[in-house]
Amino acid sequence: MEDAVPQSAPVQAPAPTPAPRRVGMPRLTATGWIALGIAAIVVVATAVVLLAGNQAQASYPADSPEAALQGYLTAWYDDDYDTAYGFFSSGAQGQMLLFDFRQQAGYSYGPDNQTVTLDRTTGSGDARTLYLSVEDSYGPEFGGGGYTHDVQVRMVLEPGGWKIDDPLVGLEPYYGSFPF
Repeated sequence: MEDAVPQSAPVQAPAPTPAPRRVGMPRLTATGWIALGIAAIVVVATAVVLLAGNQAQASYPADSPEAALQGYLTAWYDDDYDTAYGFFSSGAQGQMLLFDFRQQAGYSYGPDNQTVTLDRTTGSGDARTLYLSVEDSYGPEFGGGGYTHDVQVRMVLEPGGWKIDDPLVGLEPYYGSFPF
């Protein structure tokens, strides 16, 4: 008798393990990717607009005419008209009383719609002139847009420091009457 070769049982491969189920967001379609891209652009544009509206102030020496004008504008934009008026020279205060200054204050632009850039300073000794570029912009409720104009601000050195020698209402000269 021949040696019998034992018959082996057929080998079965183990059953494949099922792939793990994805949990979470479904795949985005082309329309979904477009919508996501638009949303990202809107977020970035909003951040740029917000950051541009809060530009950092330039830094000037405390005893300079530029710092005095900056102090005036800071008080003006904070609606602190008494402090702003204190940046006027005695001559400018003689041309415009504090009462008139307070009344005129509500008719000018504020920091939300105005950008001021110092172009240059001229003069020497106790008198200087600051040349400014002022950009006033209208809000969307007024159709947007705006305009840029140049302003010259005369400064004089008095015992209390540098003072504005023009009666300004914001960055506009005072003409002695209401704008209406």
